[in-house]
Amino acid sequence: MRNIGVAILLCLGVASVSQASTQIAGISNSNSQIKDCSAFTEFQSEPVGSECFVRFENGIIRGHFKISEYVTKNGQTNKGLEVVGTGLIFENTIARNLSYRAAAQLCWKKGLKLPTGYPKYRNGEWDYPNRDSDFALAENHGLREAFGTKMKYRFFWSSSGVDPDRVNSFVYSGNDGDLYYFYNGHAWWHYSTAAICVSGSHN
Repeated sequence: MRNIGVAILLCLGVASVSQASTQIAGISNSNSQIKDCSAFTEFQSEPVGSECFVRFENGIIRGHFKISEYVTKNGQTNKGLEVVGTGLIFENTIARNLSYRAAAQLCWKKGLKLPTGYPKYRNGEWDYPNRDSDFALAENHGLREAFGTKMKYRFFWSSSGVDPDRVNSFVYSGNDGDLYYFYNGHAWWHYSTAAICVSGSHN
C-alpha cells in the first residue's frame, strides 16, 4: 500500500450501514420520550442515566447512547458515553495533540484502552477479529453525532496497526468517520491527533 504524503494512505471508508437494517431491536421510532442527541449542546456532559438517539434523515433510529458509569482497573468510577447494545463506553473527555505512544500510555494509565480501528474489509484478516472494530461499530451508531462538534478536526488514534511492524496505525476521523492511517512516529501530525479511551468490548 502506498503512503500518500506522510500519513494518509486511504480513505478507507467505514462501511455504510443500511438504514433499514439499523433499527434498534425493542425501540420504537415513535412515541419515545428520549430526545435526539442533536438537542443537546454537549450530551457527554449530561448527568448519569441521560439517553439520546441519533437518527437518519428519514427518522429511523441509527444509534442509542447513554451516559453511564464504569470502573477502571484502578478502582476509580468514571462517567462515559455508552453505545447502547455494543458493550462499549467511550470516555467523555478528549485528549488532544498526542503521539500514538502518548495516547496509548494515557489510556493504559487510566485502566482503559485505545479503541480498535481497522476498516470493515479487514474483518477476519491478518490478526483482526472477524467483526467490526470499535470505531467502525461506533461510527455506524452515530458516535460523532452523539459527541456533537467535539470530535471535529481531529484524528483519533486506534490500537490497530496497519502492518505487523506497527509503523503505521489506523486513525478515526472526527470529520467524516472514515478510517485513515498515520505514521506513528511523525511529529508533524500531532497537532491534529487525539485520543479517546474506551471501556469494555463487543462480541
